[in-house]
Amino acid sequence: MDPNNLLKRLDMEMGIKEVGSMLPEFIMAAKVMSKQMFEYYKALLEAGFTEDQALLLVAEHGIDIGRMSNLNQGGD
Repeated sequence: MDPNNLLKRLDMEMGIKEVGSMLPEFIMAAKVMSKQMFEYYKALLEAGFTEDQALLLVAEHGIDIGRMSNLNQGGD
């Protein structure tokens, strides 16, 4: 058996176990993010966007409202 392949498999197994152990935190984060996205959607509707436009913006931006993270990196 190739020792490099064995090391890769062990690394993957350890990574999978680590990700699995973080599932409760992931679920909590997903709930918070979904609330943020819904609030963004509602704010877009209140600002006059149509439902389709608001949904598209939320889908494109996720919780990065207006892609503000790009501004911090000097992006457009």
